[in-house]
Amino acid sequence: MYFLVFLCFCHIFVNPLRVIYFVVQNSMNFIVIKHILR
Repeated sequence: MYFLVFLCFCHIFVNPLRVIYFVVQNSMNFIVIKHILR
């Protein structure tokens, strides 16, 4: 039971980090593309 709670907590904690990393990467690519197209 505690192990499942721990897994849930890790999943909830790790997922936002991945989402933030993904968003930052995409925004960087978007800025670079806009700069190139200018």
